[in-house]
Amino acid sequence: MVAQAFNTDFTGNTHAEGAYITFRAGDTHFALAVSYVRYITTSQSLNRRSSPTKEGKTHIVFDFGGESLALYNFNEMIKTGAHTEEIEALITLLNDRQEDHVSWLAELETSLKTGQPFTKAGDHHQCAFGKWYDSYQAQDAELKRILAAFRDPHRRLHALAEELTGQVKRGIALESVLRQLQQARETTFGELLTLFDDAQRRLEELNKPVVIVLEDGRHKFGLQVESIGDIKQFESSAWLPDQNAGDNCCYDGYFQTGDALYLNIMPQSLLRMA
Repeated sequence: MVAQAFNTDFTGNTHAEGAYITFRAGDTHFALAVSYVRYITTSQSLNRRSSPTKEGKTHIVFDFGGESLALYNFNEMIKTGAHTEEIEALITLLNDRQEDHVSWLAELETSLKTGQPFTKAGDHHQCAFGKWYDSYQAQDAELKRILAAFRDPHRRLHALAEELTGQVKRGIALESVLRQLQQARETTFGELLTLFDDAQRRLEELNKPVVIVLEDGRHKFGLQVESIGDIKQFESSAWLPDQNAGDNCCYDGYFQTGDALYLNIMPQSLLRMA
């Protein structure tokens, strides 16, 4: 992620219509008015260190614009676990399913050359990846786009098994059948390999925490979140106040878009929780 500076004016209105940065913590969506945001960068890019507090404890600070700013981990503040383990498990799963299809293609070639029965899945819904794919729902928009692109080449690859073994049984020259297999390896299978790489790369990007530098008119500090989602434009009609939100709460209500709820984060309340 490239560091990005924001030139916005603090409005003081915590739920005005306008642009909001969105992000997730656990299974909950949050929104933060762009007017509070001064800078966004990756957590790894910061020069951070421990600093003593007036209470005799320590907290993490980092350098920004000639100042030392406190850095707070949002997931820790709201006592929500990160998705790190889930993301790492998905990366491993996709890598394993990619290797499955390398083996699938190699076994199909052996079957065509030797006449041995081809025993791997011909139905793209029945392989291990297909079963996972049919049930998995991505939350990240970019990952969802990448996964959607798998559908056609994955179906075409598995359809090769019936088509090519059928040609051999009908007496089509093996040289012609293997030529078709090689063409599919270079096109359809090449598409799949690229998509597997793209999906794993996107998951690795999601596994890199992001730091948002916030300023509320009086205080400036950094907030570390798992990843940044879309910048959404919310209308005032989408605002739902939360009468139960108290001083120990980091939000004061919700923005509703369709079936999704985004908790509106107040930087002042975050500092009271720190």
